[in-house]
Amino acid sequence: MHNMGLSSKRSFPRLLSQSEVHMKVFSQFLLIVFLGAASMVASAEDGSERSLNAVKQFRENQQRIHGDKAVEQQKSSPSAQGEQDD
Repeated sequence: MHNMGLSSKRSFPRLLSQSEVHMKVFSQFLLIVFLGAASMVASAEDGSERSLNAVKQFRENQQRIHGDKAVEQQKSSPSAQGEQDD
């Protein structure tokens, strides 16, 4: 049989030791945690802004639907007082 320049020894991928496997799993875990934290921060950046816009839009809709009476009742409610104190 002709070898055609190839080595007669077969090379197999080296198996990782147990500590190398643990390190690889740990580094992948850290990467996942980092990416998860980064996405949470990115989605939370405009969270308060969206909430304030939703409240503003709700009040505008109440004004449009019910008139001045609904807005006055809403501003005098306890939940509205807590928002104004912040």
